[in-house]
Amino acid sequence: MKYTNELTESLKDFFGWNKARVECLAQIILSLFCVKTVNLTDLATGFKRKAKLESCYTRLKRFFREFKIDYDAVAKFLFNLFVNKGEKCFIAIDRTNWDFGIKKINILMLALTYRGIAIPIYWKLLGKKGNTNTQERIEILNRFIANFGLKVVGGIYSPLEFEIVLILY
Repeated sequence: MKYTNELTESLKDFFGWNKARVECLAQIILSLFCVKTVNLTDLATGFKRKAKLESCYTRLKRFFREFKIDYDAVAKFLFNLFVNKGEKCFIAIDRTNWDFGIKKINILMLALTYRGIAIPIYWKLLGKKGNTNTQERIEILNRFIANFGLKVVGGIYSPLEFEIVLILY
């Protein structure tokens, strides 16, 4: 419960949600570390609560069904978690694709780099096969710049086929 309370305190400043909603998100995050899956049935087993397993499962379904998440707020939370105030950050932009059964998934991702790992903060599902175009890459970079500014960027990692050109204004 200690970790849930600490995480709830950290999250409440970034999301204008009620206490129950923030606590649920904290439980979800901590449960992910324990059960290592996004399957809601399994995720409910990781909730550290006195409630019945079925109640935790119902709470999870309700959380995802009835609530719209502000992904810019999530990005700001992650940015503040991994980038110290006044420091420059490095971002990575890349595309990934895989098959999920018969479904083809193609995602453009923008991530913060931190100690050798990439933490995705923005992504765009591409409804097509193959590489991204310049406009799609500009859109995801502009979203980052709109929320954090250009001055926080120390550098950008990207594949060679991405001709990233930043116009400083």
